[in-house]
Amino acid sequence: MKATVVQALGIASQLVAMISSAAQDAFSGCDDIQIDQEQFAAPPKPEMGDVSFPCFPLASAFGQNPKEVAARLTGAIKVSLPVVSVRAIGPYVNFFLDRTYLIAQACHQVIAAGEGYGSTGIGAGQKVMIEYSGPNSNKALHLGHLRNNQIGIALVRVFQAAGFVVVPVNIINDRGIAICKAMVAYKRWGEGKTPETEGVKGDHFVGSFYASYQEAYDSDFEEWLTRVKKMVLPLLEGLEDEDKKALVTEFEAQSDLVAETVEMLRLWEEEDPKVRALWQTMNSWVYQGFDQTYARQGASFDKVYLESDTYAFGRSIVMQHLEQGTVGRDDAGNIVIDLSDEGLDTKVLVRSDGTTVYITQDIGTAVLRFSEYHPLDRLVYVVASEQCYHFQVLFKMLARFGYPWADRCFHRSYGMVRLASGKMSSRRLKEGGVFLADDLMDHLHELASQEVARRSPDLPETEREHRAEVIGLAALKYFLLRVNADKDMTFLPEESLAFEGKTGPYLLYTYARIQSILRQAQEQGIEFGKNKVDSSVLGDDEFELAKSLVGLPQAVEQAVSQYNPTVIADWVYELARAFNQFYSNCKVLEGDNEVTKARLRLCLAVATGLKCGLGLLGIETLERM
Repeated sequence: MKATVVQALGIASQLVAMISSAAQDAFSGCDDIQIDQEQFAAPPKPEMGDVSFPCFPLASAFGQNPKEVAARLTGAIKVSLPVVSVRAIGPYVNFFLDRTYLIAQACHQVIAAGEGYGSTGIGAGQKVMIEYSGPNSNKALHLGHLRNNQIGIALVRVFQAAGFVVVPVNIINDRGIAICKAMVAYKRWGEGKTPETEGVKGDHFVGSFYASYQEAYDSDFEEWLTRVKKMVLPLLEGLEDEDKKALVTEFEAQSDLVAETVEMLRLWEEEDPKVRALWQTMNSWVYQGFDQTYARQGASFDKVYLESDTYAFGRSIVMQHLEQGTVGRDDAGNIVIDLSDEGLDTKVLVRSDGTTVYITQDIGTAVLRFSEYHPLDRLVYVVASEQCYHFQVLFKMLARFGYPWADRCFHRSYGMVRLASGKMSSRRLKEGGVFLADDLMDHLHELASQEVARRSPDLPETEREHRAEVIGLAALKYFLLRVNADKDMTFLPEESLAFEGKTGPYLLYTYARIQSILRQAQEQGIEFGKNKVDSSVLGDDEFELAKSLVGLPQAVEQAVSQYNPTVIADWVYELARAFNQFYSNCKVLEGDNEVTKARLRLCLAVATGLKCGLGLLGIETLERM
């Protein structure tokens, strides 16, 4: 039994009191003894007990052998319910707990809490802002955004369950040279087309022009390299990086496509009406597409920040600190901040031509957020681990600028996402390649639909498609969250849809199986939900399941402290696995008797726990599969 389970059942303090009292009786000079509830753990084997207390700290305090301390403590402990016996095993005091009490207590806590099971009050009175997604407005969301979004969605729900007031926000990078590339491509090749005329989602429509720009750039560069430099692309692989950069710089200085793009950016900065109108139109197409993808995945935001609205404010803050001497200029005229004393480099904040870099708008956005949502206790950025250094610089800079809330900012990084075929890219590829977010969700839906049709061939099409959507999204979401965010991962569509193993469909199937059992009980007229049941008729299998059931509130607290929803994903899987082990060993519906009623009540509690845990991950359940 985990320490969290002991705490969840409200008996940790009772065990501490037993040990403290025994220590005072068995040893002298231990009036100020301190016992940490986190020291309780599960013995390696069930026959060794339910809760284990290590005596190493006490042995050190008393200057005695840990085994001797465990033996003397065991002899002095006064046993009372829910403890039924105590045994010293090596340097550990092992407690054996009353099955009837613990099963009944576990079921009562979960069923009484209902949909609120897992909630705690550790965040009461605190406000946390969680930024996630962070796309560019020149292309559709991709697989990396799906992982980002799911971590953000789960963190929002977990922090809410912990009692925090949560403000979910998004930041869209809607300005700069990359955005202008899509605009130039549309101006050259758009021919007045719109997402509506082409029957394409707006973000995919704009993204296709961005891809066309990159293809034209690559083609022009290859042609220039062959014509002017008498080289071919493979020869570049043997060059030093500086030589490659020099070639690219020379090409771009002569490229009409690049010149048009730079001019587009200049006109945007000068708020040219025609350029701004095109920019607003294309961005609106993208945002409509984003909204559809967000709704499908379950992402929502209280506020969406735009880089175009915050970059100027960030620059003004930098200029103020230039006057104050907090930042300075380098030999090239760039405004920079020297963070070498913090173990970091010198960072450019504003280029010599007055244009800003990405971190400049981050400064302005952070200041705006702490002002608009004052008081804000935490600001969490869900951003890929490739930006770890960026956030180290940002947080140190905010502290250097004198903002007292700088230490309340946290970067929840996450690793790279790959498909089996290779590194994720924003290019739209199909079979054997990389999927955009919509493509991947569609692909999973199609695979799930085929499986549902195979299992239930007579199911109406509307119900089949509903189940396929829920199953496909559960497969995606759970697969993205089952891997700790710090780690890189490979997404395997077929594996994610397996109905066995650590997958979303396995969890949904477990929940639906329990619902089927409960429906059969209702059809047979067996009462078990509201009336008291006799848990004393249950045995070890039910007890092991009850031990897996409790502890979601503590898992929520751990997930909050670590900014890590994988803790919840692990808890849900362990509960489902424990139920299926119980179900293989025990027949639930054995007639209208006390054993059946007690097992049904336990099943009801498990179903409640599964639904609550999956809900915290943003995963919908199905009553039938």
